[in-house]
Amino acid sequence: MAKIIISILTFLLMLFPNWSGLLAEYQFRTFDMDTSVSMVMDAISAKDIGTIETMMCLNIKQNILDLPDEIGKLINAIDGSIVEISPWRRNYSSTTANGRERLYFEQIKLDFKTSEKEYSLGIMWGIVNSLAPKEIGIRRIVLTDPSLFGTDGYVVATIHATEYD
Repeated sequence: MAKIIISILTFLLMLFPNWSGLLAEYQFRTFDMDTSVSMVMDAISAKDIGTIETMMCLNIKQNILDLPDEIGKLINAIDGSIVEISPWRRNYSSTTANGRERLYFEQIKLDFKTSEKEYSLGIMWGIVNSLAPKEIGIRRIVLTDPSLFGTDGYVVATIHATEYD
């Protein structure tokens, strides 16, 4: 049933490409948070900068100077290889819908262990944005070291869109 709905939405988007409500519904139905979180962690494990870069929102791609280098810094800040990933949990979700406009964001927290230590990864993800469809994707990603909570070293690395400056 889901494939049929997605196919219908895809067809209608070809006919009415500027229909923001239809685009928002398509984005929402085709996004899968479990798959996306797995892709991020697989890319970090493989040190695959390109995959993470493609998941970033347009704002980050346009405004972060040398984005591949910044992603590399985040990945390389992780000591050891990932040995255990705890189930991710939703910290926050926000939906705004008023007729033609629809925005939906998820903020997740993912704890994981490496052969050396434990880390947390926070991700703010734009899932639906009918106002700016190219702005879906990672809007903020923050790597933290829970053992250093309350110190200057707690935030190990961060990449974020300009609204978080």
